[in-house]
Amino acid sequence: MNAVPEHIGKYKVLREVGRGSQAIVYLCEDPFIGREVAVKLFTSTQTEPQSLDIQRKMFFNEARTAGRLRHPNILPIMDAGEEGDRWYLVMEFLGDAKPLKAYTRSETLLPIPDVVKLIFKAARALDFAHRNGVIHRDIKPGNMLLTAGGDLFICDFGIALDADAAGDTTEVGGMMGSPSYMSPEQTTGARVTSQSDIFSLGVVMYELLTGRRPFRGGNLNELVFQIVNSQADPPSAIRSEVPSVIDGIVMRALAKDTEDRFQSGLQLATELSDAGVELERLVSEVAEQERYAMVSDLSFFDGFSYEETWEVLRSADWIQASAGQVIVQEGEVDDCFYVFITGEAGVWRGGKRFATLNPGDCFGEMALVGLPRTASIAALGPSNLLKLRASRLEQMSTSSQLKFVMVFLKTLVERLARSSTTTKK
Repeated sequence: MNAVPEHIGKYKVLREVGRGSQAIVYLCEDPFIGREVAVKLFTSTQTEPQSLDIQRKMFFNEARTAGRLRHPNILPIMDAGEEGDRWYLVMEFLGDAKPLKAYTRSETLLPIPDVVKLIFKAARALDFAHRNGVIHRDIKPGNMLLTAGGDLFICDFGIALDADAAGDTTEVGGMMGSPSYMSPEQTTGARVTSQSDIFSLGVVMYELLTGRRPFRGGNLNELVFQIVNSQADPPSAIRSEVPSVIDGIVMRALAKDTEDRFQSGLQLATELSDAGVELERLVSEVAEQERYAMVSDLSFFDGFSYEETWEVLRSADWIQASAGQVIVQEGEVDDCFYVFITGEAGVWRGGKRFATLNPGDCFGEMALVGLPRTASIAALGPSNLLKLRASRLEQMSTSSQLKFVMVFLKTLVERLARSSTTTKK
């Protein structure tokens, strides 16, 4: 058994939290910000230079592809490094997460509505990846994590096909993927498209619903024959409570011909959403997660923790403004301030425009102390903003309130500096 290292790069190792044939995952601490992270340390038994080079390509392919996919249902890569013959990835630590593989046995199957919700989230995440030129190629329950709070994360992009990558960095030869979850085109070496991931997700959904895989064989040749030629029984033949509409969705995802299969993850997600009234609430949940993804990248929230950012989102109103819409009026008095999320806004004083606001900028904070507005602000195009009242700010945690004070002070200093520079000119 490998000894636990004291450090991996700059990260202090606390304990081992998981291992596979190719990597060990450690719980570590980032010493600079005191945050716990998961560090995936690559381990190899290969000694041939060519084999090691292939494995190294796979390892850093994951860093490159997943590292640029920012979506609430894709596990983010925060850092990557190489020390001699050690390669590692740094990810968010999901302490209570389990792979979906834990829910594929007959005694641990999830309720059918929960399965539909999870596949809905996965389909949206894959659609996002596909629109960004990334095909996962290894969608299976072991590469999908579920937290106790119901959050789903797709991970392990080691063999992903990256349309934006130069050369053959993602082509490492041989049959790529896990045979039981491969699409017919993967098993035969035909051209792989985003619809291959849709097929694999259909296999995952089938297994989560029934506790069985749709295609089985005594050996690899038999399995491939089943995937290419045999029609699986509908899930309801195994689990009678599966409704016919869900049967239809699963079987379409498993269509042999890509023309008969869902054309995109969004199309699959739409079908799932239309499957029942229960999923209406899910759409709202996913929208909230996507809003978190939008605001967490803004400079305004640089100092906020995950919990503090969610606290702000749940305390604020999400405002959509159209082009020309006045958001605040010069001279008025109220107790609201705003954070710009998307779009642009113009700032006017005395009828003259003198500044532009961009995503991450805040305005109106002086109204929190009862002062009148000193300028008018109007959207220059379709925009999204967070609107927070003083009364709600006072009800938030002390740590979040302090973060707002720090941002307000920084903003005030920057505005004074710009004003001073303009005056000198």
